[in-house]
Amino acid sequence: MCVISDKIKFCTCVDPKVDIYELNHYWVLNRYNKQKNLIVMGQFMPSENKFTDNYQQNELKISNALNKAESFDKPISFKQKDRLQIILNNAIENIRDKMEFDFEYKSGTWHRVLDEDPFYISSHFDEINVGEIKELD
Repeated sequence: MCVISDKIKFCTCVDPKVDIYELNHYWVLNRYNKQKNLIVMGQFMPSENKFTDNYQQNELKISNALNKAESFDKPISFKQKDRLQIILNNAIENIRDKMEFDFEYKSGTWHRVLDEDPFYISSHFDEINVGEIKELD
């Protein structure tokens, strides 16, 4: 599993021909929609790699980067309850190496969501922005 650098940038400038969900590292910004109430059925299978050192190192680096004004390549107006999903190692052959992180915007800062549930996101949020995560030199 990879460990990302301390110098990461959340880029909004993605080639429209590229399917964001096929990138190795990407992010998705979801906004709470109080009118949305879809019923999504299924079983959530949490990742097994959340307790590895690499996962915890990446979580700390991402958390630190998110709460810096220059983390995104352009200003984005975040709102209370926004959810940011961050996916690392998506294009890797071994699905066990994929890492997913969820953050919620509260009181002007991003906070790690520990009880993440993709069905909750699908049922109550709209996807409003996506982008690639790049490591800077």
